[in-house]
Amino acid sequence: MVILLGGLIPFILIQLRKQEIAIMHSLGTSKITAFLSFFIEQAALCITGSVAGIAIWKLLVRENVFLSLKLFCLFMLCWFIGASVSLRIINSHAVQAILRAEE
Repeated sequence: MVILLGGLIPFILIQLRKQEIAIMHSLGTSKITAFLSFFIEQAALCITGSVAGIAIWKLLVRENVFLSLKLFCLFMLCWFIGASVSLRIINSHAVQAILRAEE
C-alpha cells in the first residue's frame, strides 16, 4: 500500500499540471528547469507530509520506531520515483500536443 500510494500520488499530482508545464516550456523554460522546479516542489510536499506522518505515528503507536523509519524511507523513495517518471513523461511530449490535448 505504501509503495502504491507513494508512487501514484505524485504521478497524478504532476499529470494534473501538464498544461502548466507546457506553458512554462512555451515561454522558454528549459526541460531541466521545469523538471527541477516541479521535483523540488514534490520533495517539499513529500518531506513535510512524511514528517507529519511520523509524528502522528509516534503519538498513536508509541512502539516500533524502526518500522516507521523504514516506511518513511520507502514512501519517500516511491514518491520521488513517481514524480520523476511523471515529469519525464511530460517532458518527452511536444508543447503543442499537450496544449491541444487539454482543449
